[in-house]
Amino acid sequence: MRPHLAQVLNVAGTIHLDYWWTNHKPIIGQSVAPIKWLPPPLGWYKIKFDGSVRCSHAAIGFVIRGDNAHVVLAGAKKIGCNSIIVAECLTLRDDLAYAVSISKRWSKLLVEGDSKLVIDLVLKRCSTPWCINQLVQDILHLRTFCDQVYFSHVF
Repeated sequence: MRPHLAQVLNVAGTIHLDYWWTNHKPIIGQSVAPIKWLPPPLGWYKIKFDGSVRCSHAAIGFVIRGDNAHVVLAGAKKIGCNSIIVAECLTLRDDLAYAVSISKRWSKLLVEGDSKLVIDLVLKRCSTPWCINQLVQDILHLRTFCDQVYFSHVF
């Protein structure tokens, strides 16, 4: 005898729920570390940069904050049709250019971005793709105008 469609759906739904409850229960004692912004040390400035691409249209943005957590400079702009790697590199280059040209007191910088590739390129952990070679060279040159610059990847 052939089962009714409603019975098949009921059994399938029950199996799905059993599977979900078995595999998605939180582990007791497991905690998730919160992701939050921390101010830079006294006398330092922190640059947060990010690029975004949606439907091939790119935009870039950054925030520079002092050790008191106040925003000292921020900016964003559209950069037309670009890839995400170009957007990330372009915003980092522009941020460093602003920091270097505006103030000599911003000579100690912590630079944070969510693009691990860009951070790895600047730290020379991997070879640079030809399409962004000039941008990476500009970033490396601009960092020489600062006393200390630390680059780190953040989520």
